[in-house]
Amino acid sequence: MVYAALAPIIATIFFPSQQGVNALLETYGLFAIGFIARPFGALLFGFLGDRFGRRYALLLAISLMTVPTFLIGCLPTYATIGLWAPLALLLCRLLQGLALSGEMPGCITFLSESAPLRLQTTLTSLAIVASLIGLLVGANGILYLDYQFGTTAVQSHLWRIPFLMAGAFGVIVYYLRRHLPETPAFLKQTHACQQPIRTCLRFHWRAIVQGIGCYAGNAIYFYFFMVFSLTYFYRLSHIPLHRALLFTISLQVAMLIMIPVGGYLADRYGRRKIGLIFLIIILISTYGTMIFMSQVSHYPLNAALFGLFMIAALIAGYSATLPALVASLFPIDVRFTGVAIVNNSAVTLFGGLSPLLITYLISTQHSLSVPMWPIMACTGISILSFWLFASASHDALANNRERQRSLIKPLPCED
Repeated sequence: MVYAALAPIIATIFFPSQQGVNALLETYGLFAIGFIARPFGALLFGFLGDRFGRRYALLLAISLMTVPTFLIGCLPTYATIGLWAPLALLLCRLLQGLALSGEMPGCITFLSESAPLRLQTTLTSLAIVASLIGLLVGANGILYLDYQFGTTAVQSHLWRIPFLMAGAFGVIVYYLRRHLPETPAFLKQTHACQQPIRTCLRFHWRAIVQGIGCYAGNAIYFYFFMVFSLTYFYRLSHIPLHRALLFTISLQVAMLIMIPVGGYLADRYGRRKIGLIFLIIILISTYGTMIFMSQVSHYPLNAALFGLFMIAALIAGYSATLPALVASLFPIDVRFTGVAIVNNSAVTLFGGLSPLLITYLISTQHSLSVPMWPIMACTGISILSFWLFASASHDALANNRERQRSLIKPLPCED
């Protein structure tokens, strides 16, 4: 997330031979490459999480994330070592993508199996809140550095600080996770699934397809409003960096506040109903939202912040329903694998490629409102998936029962 937030600055440091949009395209191309590792990581961490336990997979994920993140903060720039700088950055991004493929699914699975049923959606949605806290800390750190030392100093060397801080946080998290107990649901199993990947793909493919569809809108909204927004405001809308950071932070704070609220509403009135309500409102308002964001610099500051806050609040209400909803699609023995495949496939298809796609569309169409079309398409996919949720869940349950019956061997008959 720190990499994406600092993309406008990284573009000038690691790709100085390119100018303007071309440098951004290369930077977001590297960002997208990091997602190539995620489908493979989903299978790796899914196997480890379902075979050896959620805690084991979470420990490996945070270890694999901490090292390359810290190293990005230590990398020499293009001016120092030339082409080796972006190549080293590419390697770090691949390792980050591999680690993240186990991080979020692991958190979702762990929380969904540890939370009481009446608060399951609320507490599982804290996995998203945690990632937003990371974004918020990073954005506030950049804002402080920009105010205190100026944009030139940030572009010169202070951009490294958020990456180094992330490495330090990773060490703390690893220590905390060493003392986590395994989830009660995993421990209650008589034996762990020996082939979770094969089992999940064979018996739960409908749940996988439906889960990816539910995540489609969330993935593109999250990566546009939470990750790409700084570039959108600063480099494309030409808003001063301190004001662009303020707009980005307002989006993050709104989601941080509203995600637990959306989770509570889903626990009280149902995940499918709440998710559909928010999605339909989002689809209807997308056109006006993009027109507003493309002209946000013309509005008074208070009006702009209020508008951005309301946009993020709608996205948060829908996003809060997803972690617990997707976890409920899969039985315990393949839950980590199922959640990992759904989360990483959706994020790769609809999220990781979105900054690159949106930058390209804006540069070719010369319109800041053009992102509305891929966003509306992904929202439509999610509405359809939520609408079909009840029947898909029933099919998944029937397949699971059929699989369980096939595993029971008949007793030998007595003469």
